[in-house]
Amino acid sequence: MGASQETLLLLPPSFMDDGSSPRDPPISTPSPSIFHHQFSHPRVTQIITLAFNLFLTLHYTKEKKRESERETKREPRESKRRKFPPFLSIHHQVQPFLRITYEIMAPFITCVNNLIKAITNSTIKVRCVRAYQGFPEDKDDKSLECVFHDSKGTRIQATFPNNLVQNFGNILREGGIFCIKNFFVRPNTLRNKASNHQFRLLMNVKTEMVEVNDHRFLREMFDFKSFSEVSQYENVDDSSFFDVIGVITGPGRVISQSKYRLIEIEISDENHNKLFCTIWESNVDLYLDQLKKIEGTIPIVIIQFCKRNLFRGEIRISTHFQASKVVINADVKEVKDFRMRIREDSRFVQQVSVIQGGQRVGGEYDDLQLKSLEDLSCLEEGSCWVFGKIDSVECHYGEWYFLACKTCVKKVREVDNKFNCSGCTKTHTYAVKRFKFVVNVVDHTSNASLLLWDREGSQLLGRNVTDFLGNGGQVAPKNSIPSLIEEILVGQKKLPFYCQQSM
Repeated sequence: MGASQETLLLLPPSFMDDGSSPRDPPISTPSPSIFHHQFSHPRVTQIITLAFNLFLTLHYTKEKKRESERETKREPRESKRRKFPPFLSIHHQVQPFLRITYEIMAPFITCVNNLIKAITNSTIKVRCVRAYQGFPEDKDDKSLECVFHDSKGTRIQATFPNNLVQNFGNILREGGIFCIKNFFVRPNTLRNKASNHQFRLLMNVKTEMVEVNDHRFLREMFDFKSFSEVSQYENVDDSSFFDVIGVITGPGRVISQSKYRLIEIEISDENHNKLFCTIWESNVDLYLDQLKKIEGTIPIVIIQFCKRNLFRGEIRISTHFQASKVVINADVKEVKDFRMRIREDSRFVQQVSVIQGGQRVGGEYDDLQLKSLEDLSCLEEGSCWVFGKIDSVECHYGEWYFLACKTCVKKVREVDNKFNCSGCTKTHTYAVKRFKFVVNVVDHTSNASLLLWDREGSQLLGRNVTDFLGNGGQVAPKNSIPSLIEEILVGQKKLPFYCQQSM
């Protein structure tokens, strides 16, 4: 009997029409339902349904009125009083014993692209892509940074301040789906952007978040860039994070001094395009632990939330504090698909023996030595690492930044409001401002003056030149180091510097 019973929804009163509904069976047709045996026509069922709905509505209205009167008189609430939810859709089957099912209506979900700064009570449904402690600008910050994407794949960055980490830190997990409401929407003006969305989210004490299950919700955990796109000189943006995937062709060697550690590896895409990646600090141990467990397989690595930079005229990538994540041979669809595409490539198969044999393909930092500043003064030609404390900052020949070509980053010459580059022989309508200043470094043996270019300056300061030019983008004097740069750099101890000296 249950399989043949008809489920009736809350419908318009079509029984008022003169004509018969196309769904109504003929009067003479017997119905298998007990109810239809008692009442000869389905329209009677609809009348009973509407009447019962009206009864529920009136009863709920009376209950709300009584509750309002009790609150006015400050009477204690009855602990076991029957309540009806304020928003419900009623589905019921009219049988000898009526069965009622109440379903709470889902909240209105706002897409990430439709968020507005003025509205703070929006509700979003998102998946957590990445969660890490501290702002990328300040690795000592204990706040929680997250990147979410909605059902359309649009990403947005969110910040949980220090006072909220304890409340939400145990709830958040990468890959989980969350409904979040009551948050602030702020412009995304961070120096290091984990998403390219114009806004970012700032959680507050009124923020509500709950994890939900939805197997149909979109899952896009990675934002891969191709090696050819990463290696382009045009529009080099070192403020945004992205992901890369490739085969480890050069495992590299660890360089360590005190608490600073790094390892440079070489990775290759499926078309054998090469790219160097520098792995810093905490990610070094993570990388080495995983490297030991991949014997017998092609090492496929994912560098999540990495940044690109220019080093010696070559585009490279590197990890960035806690934001980056390194995984090798992860059990995810992206790695399985990549492995399928290279399974018949004999050159990649050879990488299995390279890792097993413990060989290390030469990298940029292989065979570099650690030297003191006193040894550096005796170095005639070559490269090495030194560690020291920044004592002061100076301009380089009266300038702390220079105007560079947007294509090859060589210095340009301004002529008639245009910028001519002698490196690539191109003429541009604008130039890029890049760091070039001198730091005086001291250690326990001696002192030395080191010239820092834009890559090193940006890494130490966590900002670019335009951030120090003043409000409104006004031009600051090129012949005077901004006081903010001195405040950030002077006094920092045991900083690693990669030095190259040539005759």
